Amino acid sequence: LQNATWVFEAKIVAENAAAFSRFGYSICLEDSILVVGSPHYGDLGQTSKGPHSGAAYIFELSSSGDWNQAQQLIPDDLSKGYNFGHSVDCAQNYIAIGAFNSAGNSTHNAGAVYIYTKANGTWILDGEEVTSPDGKNGDRFGYSISLNLSDKLYLLVGAYQHNHLKGAAYLYEKNISSTSFSKEIPIQKIKPNTLSRTKSEQYTVNKVEEKRLQIKGSQESNDWVQIHKFQPSELNNGDIFGYSVSIDEDNLVIGSPMAHGIAEQSGAAYYYRQEADATWSLKDKLINLSGKKHDQYGIHVEIASSNIFIGSTHHDGHEVDHGKIYSYRYINNEKHEKNHISSLHQR
Repeated sequence: LQNATWVFEAKIVAENAAAFSRFGYSICLEDSILVVGSPHYGDLGQTSKGPHSGAAYIFELSSSGDWNQAQQLIPDDLSKGYNFGHSVDCAQNYIAIGAFNSAGNSTHNAGAVYIYTKANGTWILDGEEVTSPDGKNGDRFGYSISLNLSDKLYLLVGAYQHNHLKGAAYLYEKNISSTSFSKEIPIQKIKPNTLSRTKSEQYTVNKVEEKRLQIKGSQESNDWVQIHKFQPSELNNGDIFGYSVSIDEDNLVIGSPMAHGIAEQSGAAYYYRQEADATWSLKDKLINLSGKKHDQYGIHVEIASSNIFIGSTHHDGHEVDHGKIYSYRYINNEKHEKNHISSLHQR
C-alpha cells in the first residue's frame, strides 16, 4: 500500500512448481509468513504419495522485502487423493492445513487437519492430526478451517458432507496443561533400563532410603480437544452447513450455501457467540432477504472484529452469476438484543 493505492509487489511461485498442482488454491498471511496450499501436488509423479496427495509451502519475508520459500510441507502419512493443502490458515506460531479426503480415524475420505508449529527455525507437526470423533466415509472434515489465537487457541473445522450433506462444524481448543506426580519405588523392583520418559514427561529421581527411590515429575498435555459440535436441528439433507467457517475470538460464522434461506438453495450463514459460561449460542441466522434460488449465499464467510462478510457467488447482479459480497457490522454487543446485526451495503 503506497499513498493509499495498492501496487503490485511480487509474483510468488514454488521452487518445484509443476503443472496441475493448483499452487495458490488456498493462502494465509500472518506477519512475515505466507502459507500457500497446493492440493493437487503429485499429479505428475513429483512425490511417491500419489496424484492429488497435496502439499503446502511456507514463504518468509526477508529484510530486503523478498518472499523466499522456506519449507515445503508433506506429511509422511499422505496418500493418493488426500488433497492436503485444500484449506490453510495460520495464527502466530501455528499453521493449520486441511486434507479433506484423508482417511481420518482410518475412515475413507473422512478428512483430517494437520497442525504445524515452529521449533528451532523449522515447521514441524504439532502432534497427531486432528480428526472428527464421529467421522464417516466422505464427511470431508477439513474442507474449511479457521484458526484463531487470542486468550485461547481455537480451531474451527467444517465437514459439509457429514450426515447426508446436512453438514457440521467442529470447534477444538488447544489444551496445554501439566500434571504433577510423585511416587516411591523399591529399588529391587526396578529392572535395568526401565526408567524412561516420553517427550511430554519430566522427572527427577532421589534416593530416600537405602532400598527405595522417590520419583517426582510432571506430565504435560498438549492436545487439541473438541469442545463443541455445531449442527443446527433445522438442517436438511444437502444444506452443506460447514462449507465455509470463520472464527474470531468469541465469535464465529458458519456458511450453509445450499440452505433454504429466502428461496430454494439461496443460502444462509449462522452466527454464534460464546457466552460468559463458555457455552456457544446461536445468535442469528443470516439470510439475504432479496436472495434468489441458487444464489449460494454463505459459500464463503469471514469474521473480523465487529464485521462479518458473506459471499454469494451465484447472485445475479449486472450479469448472471455476477456475484456479491454482503458486509455486516455489530450495532450492539449486548447478548440479549435480537437485531444486533445490520447490513452496510446491500443493493
